[in-house]
Amino acid sequence: MTAAYTHPNWNKPDGSDTGPNVPLRARENLRVLRDGLLTGKVKDWTFLRTNGTGTADEPQYWIFKNTVNNIWFRFTNTWTASKITSQLVEWSDDGGATWATVQVADAIVYDGNLNITSQSIASGVYVFILELIAKGKLVAASLVAHIAGTGTGVHGLGTMSTQASTAVNIDGGTIDGTAIGGAAPSSGSFTRVVEALNALAPGLNAGVTVDWAYGGTRITNNGNNNVTFANIPGGIAGHLVYVSNHNATLWPASVTWGVGGKPSINGAATIILTTDDTGTNVRASVGWRAV
Repeated sequence: MTAAYTHPNWNKPDGSDTGPNVPLRARENLRVLRDGLLTGKVKDWTFLRTNGTGTADEPQYWIFKNTVNNIWFRFTNTWTASKITSQLVEWSDDGGATWATVQVADAIVYDGNLNITSQSIASGVYVFILELIAKGKLVAASLVAHIAGTGTGVHGLGTMSTQASTAVNIDGGTIDGTAIGGAAPSSGSFTRVVEALNALAPGLNAGVTVDWAYGGTRITNNGNNNVTFANIPGGIAGHLVYVSNHNATLWPASVTWGVGGKPSINGAATIILTTDDTGTNVRASVGWRAV
């Protein structure tokens, strides 16, 4: 059966101990030292953080206090860019009333990845704790900035637009292996592309603009409507125009109708427009006519 744990007697061994009591008390204290290193906890010791000239996140002092014998240890921290760059270690045997130096302030040097490359005085495993503090604070600060951030660079993905954006701009790259880009266009295979329709109802003798940025245009004519073009893309482009009265539609001079010229249609028609030179020459044909 496991025996009850024996906590240290901070005042033993002393001059009053005789015989085997001296090594027994010393062994108990060595066991407590072992257990304290393994568990991080020792009876009668407490931790106190004091901001001083620092902050709650970067306190000036760490203080470890023994509430039984009034022995205290104080670490005075110097913070630079969210990392400890110097520490002064002191002790007190009168409950913090006065202090004496255990170790003078050292200089702690980090590389660009927050690995400690040198420490002028201290050494041992504890140096890695300071390194982990610096790295942990960097991760925390980066996370806060990431959560609060907006714009295209939040996720570190260059110029990729933010999620749920209504104006995503993808320059280059591929979709299922098909290259994207106007400079070197490639074909794409889609189930269905639904293009927008530009519906226009010009008045009598009114001009009307056929915008090629749309997939098609519907013109409800009121007579003598002069057509102009806008936003004709490069490469091979096509546009469908439905007119309620073809003879009332006056096409630009760039439009040619091939053999027989422009047909006379005193009613509705669907006109197919194509160009391969950004609208310098636009070829027209009748795709459907009512009469």
